[in-house]
Amino acid sequence: MQEERNIAVGQLELIRDKILNSYLNIIEKSFQENHSQFKLINYGTGSGKTHQLFEAICQMIEKYPDIQTIGIYVAPLREHLSVPSQVKDKYQNIPVYTINSLEMKTTDKYILLYKKWIPLILKNTKLWKQASKVSFKDKVEEHKQKLKTAKDVISRLDYIKTIGLGNEEYNKSEITRAKRELNNALESFLEFYIKCELEKDNLSNECSELIKIFFPLYLLRDQSGILLLTYDKFETKIPYFIHNGKKWVKRNEHLDKYVDQNTNNSRKFILAFDEQEDGYQIMLKKKIDIISPEDMAINNALSSIYREFRLIFFNRNNSNRELLNFLDR
Repeated sequence: MQEERNIAVGQLELIRDKILNSYLNIIEKSFQENHSQFKLINYGTGSGKTHQLFEAICQMIEKYPDIQTIGIYVAPLREHLSVPSQVKDKYQNIPVYTINSLEMKTTDKYILLYKKWIPLILKNTKLWKQASKVSFKDKVEEHKQKLKTAKDVISRLDYIKTIGLGNEEYNKSEITRAKRELNNALESFLEFYIKCELEKDNLSNECSELIKIFFPLYLLRDQSGILLLTYDKFETKIPYFIHNGKKWVKRNEHLDKYVDQNTNNSRKFILAFDEQEDGYQIMLKKKIDIISPEDMAINNALSSIYREFRLIFFNRNNSNRELLNFLDR
């Protein structure tokens, strides 16, 4: 019996090594030849393909320390957005961030953290003293007020959730409105914090934690790491910052275009789309009306080709642009 178990374990390890090598080979080829590579992976459930994907990304990050490597993992549901614990424990020096949707940024878990962090930031005299040195007084006061607004909105959210304002539909609309207001207030404050470069002096752990939630791309501006997001989020524009030589400027762009614009000899991206059959349905839901299974199949195929082709082929020449425009129609 033990011998049979050992054989089964050995076979499983061989399968997982084969999967790992299939990832490593295609990524390695891309790095060595300095151009995009594309591979469809079709391993069954339970094969360990997701585990080996993250293992491959981490191995490449460690193998090429002089290249900034960002692994991007796209999955259908927020429940899928995690790195296997064994991989995370093994590569503790590689940061992992999630690109959060509005709903994800305003879960009860995060609201509780904001309630704790915002008063601490408001009381942080060193932070506001430094802010006054690098920005105008009215701007400093304006962004203090943003935090106070966020604090008030959280109180309003608590009230709506516990007491209510009327019928269920009205409560839902008010909760959504409050979440957007909270998001906008915190984003505005963090944009100010980043533009003033206040994080350089490590003045606030709370602000650092907020940036992880709201602007994870900023934290990967000059280091390797892993980003996780849903297909829904992949279909929306992502906020990020660029430095124009004088100051940080906030931009918003779809992630595939961000990858296109920021790939170069010293910065590489590894993209993985998991559970594509579910993912493409999510990506298409706002673009098409599904009338028949045939229409759905055609649109799924075209969307698949379009999304992956635009990541593989830079749309900087006319023939590539013509193909991409045709597929997007």
